Amino acid sequence: MRILSAIILIFLGVYYSYSQEYLVVAKSWLVIRDQPTLKSNRIGKYEENKIIKVVKETTFGLEVESINGFWFQVSYDNKPAYVFSGFLKAIDKVAPQEMALNFYKWYLKNYYEQGGIQETPSIEQDQKNTFYLDYDSHKKSLDSTGYFSEKYFDNNLDSYKACEEALLKVSHEKVQQCGCNPAEFTGNECTFSFYSVWTNCQGEPVDTVELDAYVETTEGVLVTINLGYMFQGKNYEYSKSRVLMINENGKWKISKIDV
Repeated sequence: MRILSAIILIFLGVYYSYSQEYLVVAKSWLVIRDQPTLKSNRIGKYEENKIIKVVKETTFGLEVESINGFWFQVSYDNKPAYVFSGFLKAIDKVAPQEMALNFYKWYLKNYYEQGGIQETPSIEQDQKNTFYLDYDSHKKSLDSTGYFSEKYFDNNLDSYKACEEALLKVSHEKVQQCGCNPAEFTGNECTFSFYSVWTNCQGEPVDTVELDAYVETTEGVLVTINLGYMFQGKNYEYSKSRVLMINENGKWKISKIDV
């Protein structure tokens, strides 16, 4: 009877178009397929705690690991693709402290050591050998995570501007001679380029994350996260991250991070 019902749903499936962000709650990863069937090709995967955007819900039903759900359509490599809804959680149902915690779990697991996210604008050089900050790539990197509000970049803009003004005075010849990071010639204006601004680390093996506390403020919900590392079976605290979460269009987003 269950198989028959699933077959009926497949043939009578209906698409409902909209745009909604979801949190991947599958353990390890969520398989992405090119068609809404389990026999279709696997074309990718979303890691746990990744935020994705669903563009269409369907009534194509199925059951995976005793969980009933439907095929949801997403855009993957700019092409229509499909994922199982049973391993997704709507963002507006996720509490702000849970969202902040999920961000750090995802970040430490997938990107902290790999350097896959531009936490700050990178220092680039134009055709006139003038150093500048690449804001566009930084913004695109933040947007790709799904965790950051539109205000996050603006909240850090003052420190970036001070750095950029200092970079204008840096000599291209001196940087070439020593093979240094141009930020080394700016005093303290570009110190953010030397470490991870979300962990206050310079490559140390930070691999544990725990929720410490959260409190409502006039700006939003301030969530404190403990960051640490495991050594000989014991968890040692490395730093605390204070994450300001704001409600942006019905979704909890990161507005500011202080470590």
